[in-house]
Amino acid sequence: MQPLGPSEVDADSIDVWVVSHGGVASNALCDHMQAQGIRTRPGNYGLICHKQHPGISIGKPIIVIHGDYLDAIRSMDRRKFLTANAAKMCLGINAPEIPLSRFLQSFPEDPVGFSMFLESFRNAKESGLDKVAFLRYPYSNEEALRAFEEVGIEVDMTGFALRERKKKYSPRSKDVKTILEIYTKKVKLADSIDLDSIAQATSGFAGADLANMVNEAALLAARAKRKSVEQQDLSEAIERVVAGLEKKSRVLQDDEKKVVAYHEVGHAIVGHLMPGGSKVAKISIVPRGMSALGYTLQLPTEERFLNSKEELKGQIATLLGGRSAEEVVFGKITTGASNDLQRATDIAEQMVGTFGMSEILGPLAYDKQGGGQFLGNGNNPRRSVSDATAQAIDKEVRDLVDDAHETALTILRNNLPLLESISQKILQEEVIEGEDLKNLLAESKMPA
Repeated sequence: MQPLGPSEVDADSIDVWVVSHGGVASNALCDHMQAQGIRTRPGNYGLICHKQHPGISIGKPIIVIHGDYLDAIRSMDRRKFLTANAAKMCLGINAPEIPLSRFLQSFPEDPVGFSMFLESFRNAKESGLDKVAFLRYPYSNEEALRAFEEVGIEVDMTGFALRERKKKYSPRSKDVKTILEIYTKKVKLADSIDLDSIAQATSGFAGADLANMVNEAALLAARAKRKSVEQQDLSEAIERVVAGLEKKSRVLQDDEKKVVAYHEVGHAIVGHLMPGGSKVAKISIVPRGMSALGYTLQLPTEERFLNSKEELKGQIATLLGGRSAEEVVFGKITTGASNDLQRATDIAEQMVGTFGMSEILGPLAYDKQGGGQFLGNGNNPRRSVSDATAQAIDKEVRDLVDDAHETALTILRNNLPLLESISQKILQEEVIEGEDLKNLLAESKMPA
């Protein structure tokens, strides 16, 4: 977003400045206010309705409407507004017109323009330059009235209702489906194949992964002497891409197999109860790949580009669910959680060093590379930090992991009978999935 010049807002022509980053129905509210004689649209409204605060007082109340930037971009795309001008507006740069999918792939995190936009109005409010109130889309009439009261204006909200936004669609899943349709032209698919569900389950796969998956599915169908690729072939192929080939020749000792069973069920129970857009689709204690002695497969239920702090903490707790189950049941831990610990630590480091999710350290980015490079030997890829700051980062990372560990322990202790029953079942059957797994996990409960 381009900053405003001091003279661009004609304060004499408006009663209130309604501004947004676009795609959050700001025009609907402006229309409602204009109908009551409340002036919201100066002659250059189209130029200033998506601009940053100029940094000097405009002398009029300001209503800032904002929301999820990806939803906003999708909204602009649906209405054919994702042009070069929209890209400039959102990114603050001169960008060529680009397809939505490429836009989202290129800027998977909050573009600087959105952050700068909101920050400019926060600064204006905190410094006392202007009266500013924020409305997060979608909002209720009551929330709108509170915002109006905050800046000292009266608006009758009778008869106003935001239109329900069209059901979100997933450009990523849409792109994946398109790629799948290209790759699957070379194989014969059963009529029962649901490519939409396969595209959803493979969100995040690279093109090469999708090609490998289709090839694996075709091989599985051929070995089973089926004339066409069926849904089960594609599902197994996904697992092969994610976790590797089954290694039934890798024979575990009985005590090892028992530890693996409780470990994987621990992941599943904690993962089922944690927030986020994934579901536990399968638990297996059949070794796969080079090192996996068992695995818990989680598949996305919805397209997600952003994660909240709580969702990331939930991911850490899920990763620690296996180790925690070993502690609860056996009173000791094994080396089976080494990869889980690495991934959990990486997420915690990103939360602190990249995403600015530490209340102690504040909204600062210490790690430009996105993971774990900011400590030690002064080889910081972003900036040098003091010893005190490095220690604070260390402590915050440790606290996040410790809190998630305690969450996992508490959940499993609270669901110990279920942990025991599912583990015994998987020791007998080796694999649990589908409705059976869904029904079992439905019995899990969060601690009171």
